[in-house]
Amino acid sequence: MVGTGVAANFGVLIKGGDVFEKISAITTVVFDKTGTLTSGQPKVVDMIMLGNKFKVPDAITDENLLKNLAYLCETCSEHPIGKAIVKHIDARDSSERFKVQKFKNKNGEGITATIEDLLEKKTYEVLCGNDKLMKRHNVKTDYGFGQL
Repeated sequence: MVGTGVAANFGVLIKGGDVFEKISAITTVVFDKTGTLTSGQPKVVDMIMLGNKFKVPDAITDENLLKNLAYLCETCSEHPIGKAIVKHIDARDSSERFKVQKFKNKNGEGITATIEDLLEKKTYEVLCGNDKLMKRHNVKTDYGFGQL
């Protein structure tokens, strides 16, 4: 897995060690004209609030709150996608209202954090990551909307 670390230093994200086994059979590489190819940095271009759009039960629908929670989680992350999320949201003023209590990086899955809302006197358990992380925490992700 040293190879994935080296690749990450060059801005290349590799999902799983099996990729290195398959790479030897590649004969052609085709690139599209995305910003990540030309700039070398992931970029968030849109955020979709699924709770509002698909009526997900028990979802937080306050867009500002969701952005603040995501921002606070990702500011603790070293992952290139996390950095792109932080740059997109830019909620620096959230540090006055919220406090990150616990932060854990889950390699290959994402991050978890406990965030305290000092104004509302609430605590949020926040997950930012892939389907493996969601399954581990029993979060339902199949609401029938497929690929977004």
